[in-house]
Amino acid sequence: MNYLSPSNRNAEAYPSYPGLITTEMDRSGECTWIYAKAIRQPECLCPTCGEKAAGHGFIRQVFSDTPLEGRPVRLVVQIARWLCNNSECPARTFQTRPENVFDGKMTLRCRRYIEDHCFKVTFLALSKQTWVPESSIRRLAVSLLTDLSSRFRIDTPKVLSIDEIHLPSGKDAAVREEAPQKFPDRKTKTYRTIFSNGETSQVVDVLPDTKGVTVFNALKNLQGYKSVKYITIDMSENFRRAVKAAFGEQVIIIADRWHVTKAVNGLVETERKMVRGNQLAGARDLKRALSARSYILRMNNPEKYRELMEFLPNCPALSEAYFAKEELLRVYEEKTRYKAEEKFDVWLKSARGNKKKHFVNLISTFENWRSEIFAYWDCRSSGVEDELDLDPEHPFAEYVEALPSAPFTNARAEARNRQLRHLNRNGRSYSFQMFRARAIFSTYEVWKQFDSCSHCGGIFRLEAGSSRQRVAHANDAFAKRTGIKVSPTCGDCDQVDSPTPPSDKPVHLFATACGLADIWTDPEPAIADCRKLTEDAERRWRQLPLLPSKKTRLGDHGAQHEFPC
Repeated sequence: MNYLSPSNRNAEAYPSYPGLITTEMDRSGECTWIYAKAIRQPECLCPTCGEKAAGHGFIRQVFSDTPLEGRPVRLVVQIARWLCNNSECPARTFQTRPENVFDGKMTLRCRRYIEDHCFKVTFLALSKQTWVPESSIRRLAVSLLTDLSSRFRIDTPKVLSIDEIHLPSGKDAAVREEAPQKFPDRKTKTYRTIFSNGETSQVVDVLPDTKGVTVFNALKNLQGYKSVKYITIDMSENFRRAVKAAFGEQVIIIADRWHVTKAVNGLVETERKMVRGNQLAGARDLKRALSARSYILRMNNPEKYRELMEFLPNCPALSEAYFAKEELLRVYEEKTRYKAEEKFDVWLKSARGNKKKHFVNLISTFENWRSEIFAYWDCRSSGVEDELDLDPEHPFAEYVEALPSAPFTNARAEARNRQLRHLNRNGRSYSFQMFRARAIFSTYEVWKQFDSCSHCGGIFRLEAGSSRQRVAHANDAFAKRTGIKVSPTCGDCDQVDSPTPPSDKPVHLFATACGLADIWTDPEPAIADCRKLTEDAERRWRQLPLLPSKKTRLGDHGAQHEFPC
């Protein structure tokens, strides 16, 4: 299509730029063509010699712009040309573009659109949306990532979830170099460690491997380490050792409930696989029923529950393991840690009579992880209303207290890991640098992190985590009952005498519309910043019992870890 022959003249829907006059719009092809002309100044000085210049006609240039109504946009601009009156000027002719509109062959608005979406969709998909070459989008993404690495980090959460993920990594040079030794079948897969917010599932950081020393160094250099109160992990000795060495007694380590349940179900699965003879077919058909909780199975599928109860008397060993599993998992039905430990001790006393290897191994695992397993109850009733520091006379203080608080688990981290697998698959296995960037920024919405103060009018940063969510829910409940919605305040301004914004950072001027290129975070202290704290952490690391140097199978994915001794 010839962009010099416009048709379908309707340019009202196009958001024009200052300094440009939109004249026509053509939607007849697969791309929307916008025609505009730059406002010509009455006079102009030569940028080379400073002499006065005369008009010298016009030139048309094509730029990529942000998509409009789901279609790529090409902006055709008529730009004025000038002729310098100085005959000896080395640059006789030149053009005058409107300021703060264009950036090379695209508009600044298009560049911001690419920067805000380059980590959320693939480069190829973004190229189809904007008609900008994929190589240019990749170059902008790398430049933005370099800039973000120097001035931005995700705020450290109160609940930090540490988990591992097993991913193909064909584009990672470091993994390819190890492929002949570690991957003889040319399957370049590797394990990554994911740090995420246990309350919002926002990824905080991604580590290149799951080695204990790597996790320890990352925790030691974690800015804002004082914010961390709880750390949820799977039953990985690597992670527990690193957390204990870095934080000491500052944090509470919580063994994820799902992984505890999986270890208990492994007891039943071992006995099920030992069933032979006439009962083999029945044991195979009842595999899922054996892993389900009995009361849930009875409620959702009474026929399968009845079949299971009729089958178990025929297999005494399997029946013993199943009812031992049910008795043990009833521990999680208790509301307090004291009652849960009391019930567990009763189960432990009865289970010690079974000398089978898998029973002994399970009992040993629970004894080694007892404090982390029962830390689940330490945070079960620890709501965040005390941390909000609300005045008892605050309009909706009673609503915040009435909201239930859930215990902390790795559930959100596991859900986010599933999304990360899809993300990595869409890019045909990203390099580590690009995978880390996409894992962190693919779901990070900048505008959700700010709000405007109802008193001073300034933009302030919102607190991360469940505290903000509980206040928002309480505010909605209060408004539904009374018809009054409490306006947000920054808490830093003088609401009576001198209303001044809490910060003069440039991002606060347009925080509700800013993108990744505009965000910043103030630096916070890390353990590595204090010599005494660093020495204490390294001393704890050396004093912890050495892990076996051989490869040990741990974690929920059956990872093969090498522990440094």
